[in-house]
Amino acid sequence: MIRRHAAAIVTAFLVPVALGAQLAFEQTEIRVELDFGAERVSRDFVFTNNGDFPVEILEVRSSCGCTTAALDKHVYEPGESGTITAEFDVGQRVGEQSNSIMVRTDDAERSIHSLVLFVDIPRALTLSHRFLIWQRDADPDTRRVEVVFHPNAPYRLEGVEVEGDAFRVELTKDDDVEGRYYLDVTPLDLSESDRAAIVLRTEPEPSTPRAFSLYAYVR
Repeated sequence: MIRRHAAAIVTAFLVPVALGAQLAFEQTEIRVELDFGAERVSRDFVFTNNGDFPVEILEVRSSCGCTTAALDKHVYEPGESGTITAEFDVGQRVGEQSNSIMVRTDDAERSIHSLVLFVDIPRALTLSHRFLIWQRDADPDTRRVEVVFHPNAPYRLEGVEVEGDAFRVELTKDDDVEGRYYLDVTPLDLSESDRAAIVLRTEPEPSTPRAFSLYAYVR
């Protein structure tokens, strides 16, 4: 009976240890809008051990190889703060990227924390339409595509190259807005199905030509 009572006392003291330790993050989501041409970005997820006992961070893992996450150390005492630094490599990516970071600790109350780094990467150019579709035997109307280059992009539009002879493309420049152009695309024959790639020719040439192309179809 004495041993059983002693064990109960020990257990009673151990339970608060597991429940008291807890990390609190100032932000679990961070959003970043990059400047054009930026190659990487890093942000700190700041946290504090608000519990009464030490917390050990056992693992920090990113959902994507483009993002790394690093800590200064693994064990944090009560009241101690720290940071998890997430670094994102841009590479050839554009648009909004979402990268999750899983943080696993020895905290019995909450062992897993999920962090998210959102990165908005500006495009060198935007197209109002990437796909133009006409139905066979319909009205061969002209469709307009607006092309806008990012103000900091190093490209100049030199011309347009069209596959085949099923479509006519006319290029005009907007004299009021720098870097804005218009493509007027007209099918020449809607009696048969056809397709064409319309490639923007720039100086310098882009490293990702597909991003500088749009497509016209007759279906």
